[in-house]
Amino acid sequence: MHLRFALSLLLAWVASFSTAVWAQPTSRDYQRALHDYFAAEPPRCLGVRQWPVYSHAQDAPWISGRMRALVDAGLALETRQGDNIVY
Repeated sequence: MHLRFALSLLLAWVASFSTAVWAQPTSRDYQRALHDYFAAEPPRCLGVRQWPVYSHAQDAPWISGRMRALVDAGLALETRQGDNIVY
């Protein structure tokens, strides 16, 4: 008798959850989470928080390389302005 009552109580509790608890995250949810994370955290690998980023064409390869990786991943655009590259 107690087991049946406990089971029905458990089922009623589970049924009270909204469908949002069980829903799978969407691509937009992941994008929002990434944006929120990087907006709140200090910059880690980039060291850049202000966009656009201006870089000289003769910068050290590790400086231009990290920005180039973002361009290659489709996360930034690159434009040349004379000897400068604007990301």
